[in-house]
Amino acid sequence: MKASQQQQETLLDLGQIDLQIRRSKLALDALNEGSELDAVRAELMQLSELLLNKRNALDALEVDLGRAAQDLELVDERIRKDNDRLEQSSNPKDIQGIQHELISLAKRKDTLERCYEMFPKLKVRSDQAAGTLSGGEQQMVAIGRCLM
Repeated sequence: MKASQQQQETLLDLGQIDLQIRRSKLALDALNEGSELDAVRAELMQLSELLLNKRNALDALEVDLGRAAQDLELVDERIRKDNDRLEQSSNPKDIQGIQHELISLAKRKDTLERCYEMFPKLKVRSDQAAGTLSGGEQQMVAIGRCLM
C-alpha cells in the first residue's frame, strides 16, 4: 500500500507526538518516584538545619558579646564595693575572704581586658548586637568566649 505525501507527513508527525508522549510519561514517572524531589527535599532540610544552627550560633554570640561588656562593668563595680568593705572591715576572716574575692575579680577583669586587647574592635562595638558584626568580628567574639 502506497501512502501519499500528506499521509506520510501525518505519520511522521504522529511518530513525533508519540515520542513526546513517551518522554513525558517517563518524566512524570520519575517525578512520581520522587527521586529528584526527594533529593531536593533532603537538600532543603540540610540547608534549613544549617540556617538554624547559624542563627543559634549568632544568638549565642550576641548574648556573649553583651555579657562580656556587662561582666567588665560588673567586675569593676564589685571591686569598688569589695574595696569599700575591705576598708570598713576589722574581722581578719572577713578581710581574708574579701582579699580572696578581689584576687578572683582581678583575674576575671584581666581575662576580659585581654580579650578586648586582642580584639579592640569588640570593645568599640560592645554595645552593638553580634548579628550586625562582620563574620570576622563574630569569630573574634567566639574566640574571646573560649578564652573566658
